[in-house]
Amino acid sequence: MHAAQIQSNLRAAEAHLRGEPIEIKTSSDGDWRPTTSLENFDRYWFRVAPPEPQAVPWNCAEDVPGPVCWIRWVHLDEVYMVIAVYPYGFRTSATGKIQAWKDLSQFEHSTDRKTWKPCTKLA
Repeated sequence: MHAAQIQSNLRAAEAHLRGEPIEIKTSSDGDWRPTTSLENFDRYWFRVAPPEPQAVPWNCAEDVPGPVCWIRWVHLDEVYMVIAVYPYGFRTSATGKIQAWKDLSQFEHSTDRKTWKPCTKLA
């Protein structure tokens, strides 16, 4: 067993005792998969499972899908085209008013006006 494997397995064992998720790799070319057992602790690689990515609101122009993006209020059916994006927010065809990025929790977006998703990205 390599020193790196021993360290990884020990961290995984500590995390397992705290109730945190751990993963196992049973071969050198295999994928990591979730496990709840430390069986064969001296034979396989274990690690603390990486955290799940969190959805966060868009916060920059690069987050807006394109070339055409439509948005709507979550609870309304009115649909507006995003006509401009700025470092500090975006403008829609509705009022021409600039909306701040922090306001996006109230919106959904679509590029085809059929499939609607939250205005979030994984961080």
